[in-house]
Amino acid sequence: MASHEPLESAGAGLILRPRRSPPGNPYAIPILPYLLSSLAGCMAFGWVGPGVAGLSALCLLLAGAAFSAAFSAKVFWFWNEGSKFKIPQILICAGLFFAFFGYAAKTAVINPYPHFTGIETHIQMYLKEVSTGKNDSRYGVGVITLPPKGFPKLEGALVWYMIGDGKRAKVENRNFVRSQIVSVSGVLQPVRTNARASEWASESENKSREFERYLGNRFIYYRINAQIANSEIVCQANGFYRFFADLNVYLQRSLETFVFPFQRASEAANTYVAMLLGEKSRLTKEQKDSFARTGTMHVFAISGLHVGFAAALLYLLAKLFRFPRILQPVAALPLLFAYVEACGGRPSAMRAFMMVAVFWLALSFGRGMTPWSALALSAFAAILISPLAPFDAGFSLSYGVVASIFVYGLPLSGRISKAFDARYQIPLDGSRPVFEIVRRICIWTGGAVAISLGAFFAGAPLCAYYFSYISPAAVLYSPLFVLFAGWVVFCGFGAFLVPQFAASILNSVAWFAVWAMSFFAQEGNAFFDASVDFPLGSGVVCVLSLSAFLGLSALSTRGEGWRGFVLPGAVSFAIMLSYRFAEGFF
Repeated sequence: MASHEPLESAGAGLILRPRRSPPGNPYAIPILPYLLSSLAGCMAFGWVGPGVAGLSALCLLLAGAAFSAAFSAKVFWFWNEGSKFKIPQILICAGLFFAFFGYAAKTAVINPYPHFTGIETHIQMYLKEVSTGKNDSRYGVGVITLPPKGFPKLEGALVWYMIGDGKRAKVENRNFVRSQIVSVSGVLQPVRTNARASEWASESENKSREFERYLGNRFIYYRINAQIANSEIVCQANGFYRFFADLNVYLQRSLETFVFPFQRASEAANTYVAMLLGEKSRLTKEQKDSFARTGTMHVFAISGLHVGFAAALLYLLAKLFRFPRILQPVAALPLLFAYVEACGGRPSAMRAFMMVAVFWLALSFGRGMTPWSALALSAFAAILISPLAPFDAGFSLSYGVVASIFVYGLPLSGRISKAFDARYQIPLDGSRPVFEIVRRICIWTGGAVAISLGAFFAGAPLCAYYFSYISPAAVLYSPLFVLFAGWVVFCGFGAFLVPQFAASILNSVAWFAVWAMSFFAQEGNAFFDASVDFPLGSGVVCVLSLSAFLGLSALSTRGEGWRGFVLPGAVSFAIMLSYRFAEGFF
């Protein structure tokens, strides 16, 4: 970047301070403007929608023209590096906008039968995603390889599948693995892409509508429900995915060994596996509702929290065994990648892995990459792999929340630390150890709440759009739950690497933390409803609200006053409330 913002210590907290990259650094590329231009191109395509004839070719032609103009401007007119004009950069941003617009238009599958009605049929599909659901069912995303008779254009279309019969079946009948080709018979239905929550519909119906709208945002237009008896594996998975499926079985077994008999096969034991491997099907209905309403369901999504703490453990082990700095990522990243793939290779986990890998490799090779640069580069890589990734809730929540931590949470944490030290003059020479411990606890608590507050403001418009509710209680729950979850991930990931006896000890220690998290979530949710129903039906308003928060935070939290920390959240919520008011009025 032309202007990086490295992390620097401020007391016991952390704060972001701007710093220009050293002159002559070949890695000093302004990634953020180019990333935002690329994201804007992807999202603009989503608002226009697929199906416009010649749209992809036209946008790619415009992108080529913009890149050619940028090159010409750089060579012939703006060759002086000290020039104040940024015409070449602006043209490159325009070129990236049109390039990713056309790339997304080329990638998205157009709904071949917009007036399709549900039919009982038989299809074959390639399994792209596989997850375990209630009663040992399987669900995920597949690609139709053999369409039903009379609908040849369905070949290559994405379909959401659910395979299960509500009963425990034989293991061999449930051994679905990514990359398999499966034959199923069931009801193939269209997805209601324009479905909206309504106060006149039941809670289950509203959840179904929200889920179908989520599928529509991912350009998935069909869904099928099938019984186990009506499904058959036509082609086995390749060796790469079979290996990680077997590794998942090993990880589950290593997490199910405990020292105390009362811990085995308990609710907390199932919650422990759910937290480490992302198997939410192991949670009870009451647990799912409690964690969702308290805004702490994210601890069960394999993402930055899990990958970050697992990477920290591997880093500590590498330091303990005195691995050379350049060999640390070479030894640790394959283990981290194996964990991510064994958990299903979910997009949120892969994005977190890419960010950790980029940052760790840059540090090891002495390139001095900042967390901001690693975040931007991993986001750019994600949309380069799939320009439709920004329409996934996991992508928006992952990068939106992490960005809010950088531009809002960490600066607020540093401000709290400075304010505390200014008010309470505690000597740091060790003469008053009790007060120093109290100081660290207070500053850590303030910093954790600050980071949680930033995550709440960034997640509020996204949760309102994707899930139709907002959970203010997450500001108070998340700091404690993230601390507990970090300890659980440390123990669980360590259990993967040690013999069974040592693993049982680590699992037993983590069990108590998991039990406490489940207890506090359920009791807190039973005491009062910590969530607010807030359906936000406009993706444009969601993006505007999130952009306003992040943009104002980046601009206003660098001052000395507290006003800069109030303005971003106030403006973000004002945008959402204005839309809701206008929607109700008209």
